[in-house]
Amino acid sequence: MKHSFPISNIANTNRLTEVDPIVRNNKSYDETRYIRPSIESTAEILFAADKINAHCFKGRIPEFIVSYIQKKNVPSHFQPNRFQRADGDLVHGLAFNSTLQGIRNQKDSLTTIGYELTRLARYEFGPINQRGGRGSNGYHDKPWAMLAESIGLQPSDTGLPNGKVTGSKMSYYLIEGGPLAIVIQELLDIGFRINWHDRLTFQNIGATDNFEEEIPAPKKDRIKFTCKNCGLNAWAKPSARMRCEACDLLMLADGIPSTNLVKTNERKTP
Repeated sequence: MKHSFPISNIANTNRLTEVDPIVRNNKSYDETRYIRPSIESTAEILFAADKINAHCFKGRIPEFIVSYIQKKNVPSHFQPNRFQRADGDLVHGLAFNSTLQGIRNQKDSLTTIGYELTRLARYEFGPINQRGGRGSNGYHDKPWAMLAESIGLQPSDTGLPNGKVTGSKMSYYLIEGGPLAIVIQELLDIGFRINWHDRLTFQNIGATDNFEEEIPAPKKDRIKFTCKNCGLNAWAKPSARMRCEACDLLMLADGIPSTNLVKTNERKTP
């Protein structure tokens, strides 16, 4: 990559960059910090990723861009070749759920970074599948499972021993004594932590140790109703009875079979 940024060389210092003098002179800003928040939040993840890369992947993981998501059922996401520089260079993206980083403990957050690096490594290094690709971004195949296990990350669709190791939805847990568990413990022992996260938390969702895409969403209090004739949409409680005035027809509730709807008498045309 032509424009590699030496993250690993500067992540060990408190001076990633001096804050802008205008910001530094603002008394509301904590002057004991030498790193601007947007840079610090990214550097925290990159620092941990560099350590995991060196210990588990022999430093082969290429550069990537960190971004954030706030979806309730997605703690992290691998984005192959998502970002492009003005001169044409492409890099992968790893997106992390900034809200869940505030809910989960540090060990779990670091495990998620290791997991996303396995997704990137599977895509980057193959093997090529029967369709000529390097694995689907939405499917956990056998080559990925073998790679994950090799670094001490056990795939399991249930998050428990003896779960399925392949599939579209996958959880995982650390193998005690494995390379990933060792490097994570080394990070924790030196006092490393991910400090920045979304201050808002999801309602009805507590800390979850082992999950990838299986965080339950709160029950909906509103659903969509659609008129089968004109396509008009409206939202109301699941128990509501919605009627399209223009078509004089009972509207169908999204996800509820029409046979479960209470029928009303159709008005007769004069």
